[in-house]
Amino acid sequence: MSIPKHATGANDPLRGHPASRLPTAADVAAVALRRGEISPRADIGHVNLTVTDLERAVIFYRDVLGLHVTQRDEQAAFLAAGTYHHHVALNTWDSEAKAPPPHAAGLHHFGLRLPDRTALAEVVVRLLQAGHELSGATDHGMNLAVYLRDPEGNGLELMVDRASDEWPRAPDGSIAMRVAPLDVSELVAEVLRDLGTERLDLMPRAGRGPIVIVVSQAPLPQAADPAPTGGDPNHEPKRVSDELQRWLSGGGNKTLGSLIELFGEKSFAILFVFLLGVSALPLPTGGVTHVFEIIAVLLALQLIANRHEIWLPERWRKLELAGEKQQRFIAGLMKLIRRLERVSRPRLRFVFGHRFSNIAFGLLVIGGTVGAFLAPPFSGLDTLPSLGVVLLSLGVLLEDFLVVVAAVVVGAVGVILEIVLGTAAIKGIGSLL
Repeated sequence: MSIPKHATGANDPLRGHPASRLPTAADVAAVALRRGEISPRADIGHVNLTVTDLERAVIFYRDVLGLHVTQRDEQAAFLAAGTYHHHVALNTWDSEAKAPPPHAAGLHHFGLRLPDRTALAEVVVRLLQAGHELSGATDHGMNLAVYLRDPEGNGLELMVDRASDEWPRAPDGSIAMRVAPLDVSELVAEVLRDLGTERLDLMPRAGRGPIVIVVSQAPLPQAADPAPTGGDPNHEPKRVSDELQRWLSGGGNKTLGSLIELFGEKSFAILFVFLLGVSALPLPTGGVTHVFEIIAVLLALQLIANRHEIWLPERWRKLELAGEKQQRFIAGLMKLIRRLERVSRPRLRFVFGHRFSNIAFGLLVIGGTVGAFLAPPFSGLDTLPSLGVVLLSLGVLLEDFLVVVAAVVVGAVGVILEIVLGTAAIKGIGSLL
């Protein structure tokens, strides 16, 4: 596939394709939006940098940082981590482009988020071995940040986020970013000790995390005086517990509708966790969870019918989930999810999110939910079928096929146990008559 050629003026890439149609303010004047905030699932997809030396920039981002080229021609290159189309684009479309003068306004720096301290240490070692200098480092509390400039002079932050429940917060719950020293030398040495070796894996790891952009007017921090900048704390991809924590600690009403908007198409799975979570507890419920189980079956039917968005009556969508009991349940649920996240990793991700996998998901949910529904009151036999549905839904959220298999086993054992014990109970009662 060839990359479109761009130039300044009429063909500026920010103008898009000349045949595209754009609405005007008059076209949307009468539109009433449901909310004034952007979707909580939005994030920064990529950064596109104008460079003066394309080959030099590619060598830095590909060979030193470890991103891989997904597409390239003589005027532009697109690079990514993992399977994404691109996180960084480099272009020489403007042949007259020059480096901006000192103190110019514009992009301050962008951040490359790495998944852990080991990945950060690997990149730091590669940078230093390739002759690049670090300009500073800071522990911001919610993340560790190492700063430098690329060959074109663009500010770059290498960052590792802490779990959201470790972020420093003010008494009102807002982020309390700090500016504390970070001993990068000790961090690298610690990683070496943990690995039991004097050498790190210096081969570039292309799938080590997404790109995030941070714009600031402050100067790029130096080692002696770092400025309070950091990665975007709202961008926590693929971590269900952190998405829930952000939803709980953020502004706005904590309603069923806001939870659905947060998780989008995956809100089916998160609602199954909520609806079956109570009956999954090893406590007799006395049949009070039957309403939840009926709702779960209705949602599963929507999933089987290939609905991408959950339909619920508006009064249900406005249901508040911020009560003390609900918050305690959600906190306990997040502990379970975090434990699972520590041992889980994406496995066979290609099986998720397809028409047939959604049908299978819906059918399994119905099977486990019906099993829980039919359990005799106060018997506790609804626990395993419900737990199977909860684990199944978490497996879908985490895209871990092994968790899905374990969930099916747990649910099947629960249903079989219910049948065996129920049959024995019926025979026992019959023998007494």
